[in-house]
Amino acid sequence: MEYTSQSALHFPAAYAPISEDEMIYLDGGDAISPQQFTFNLVTNLIRLMGQAAFSGALNGLSNMRNDGLTTGGAIAHYWNRQNTMGKVATVVFTGFAGYAVYIYCVSLVNNVLNLYTSAKNSITGADQTTTDTTAAASSDPTTAATAALTAA
Repeated sequence: MEYTSQSALHFPAAYAPISEDEMIYLDGGDAISPQQFTFNLVTNLIRLMGQAAFSGALNGLSNMRNDGLTTGGAIAHYWNRQNTMGKVATVVFTGFAGYAVYIYCVSLVNNVLNLYTSAKNSITGADQTTTDTTAAASSDPTTAATAALTAA
């Protein structure tokens, strides 16, 4: 490949320059259905809100513990100072936080299982066959969680 610039080009280690002619062979993103897009959007939004609620709750408990309250006292203090809408929002965001923790745990377990399977296959020299479980585990955690729920 010929470069038109006279200065020395510094590319990252994983950079692979290709000519314009070769770019026609590269595919972009795959088409996604509106239903799948909406499902991914809602699932990721719930996961993000859950992560924010979980970290906010931990920070709040940590601050209250630093102020001298026990964990039970901090939770009682927070709950008793809420009005009805605040309590409803707390329960909803606790559900979001629980979902975020669930997705994190499913992702962690799937990653450990994939590492174990890869190590076992490399030691035994077994063929690398993909099953529905490993395919779901290797994709994003939301898909893995959905596959786990539908399999149960």
